[in-house]
Amino acid sequence: MPRSSLHQQYLESYIFFMIIQALFRPAQTLEDLSQELTTDINCISAIQQARYLNSRPPVLKSSSLHLAWEWAQSPADHHRFVNMLRVSPEVFCNATIQVCS
Repeated sequence: MPRSSLHQQYLESYIFFMIIQALFRPAQTLEDLSQELTTDINCISAIQQARYLNSRPPVLKSSSLHLAWEWAQSPADHHRFVNMLRVSPEVFCNATIQVCS
C-alpha cells in the first residue's frame, strides 16, 4: 500500500474529527450547523491549499562565531553547529572551559 501524503493524512484526520464531533456534539440549530459547516469547509480548503504543512524556522545568517553561538542555543540547530565546528556544543563548551582555565 503506497504511503499517503501529509496533506492526505491531515485531511483524513480532520474528517475523522468532523465525524466524532457530529456524533458526540450535534448542532442544536440550523445556524450552528451552518457555522460548523462553514468552518469545516474553510479548514479543509486551508489544508488543501497549504504548500508546506510543517514550517521550518529561518536559517540564521551572520558572522561565523556569532552564528555558532546562536546555533548552540537551539537544539533544532545543533546539527548546523556540529557541521560547522565538527563537535557538539557541549564538547565545544567543555574544551573552551579547559583552555580558559
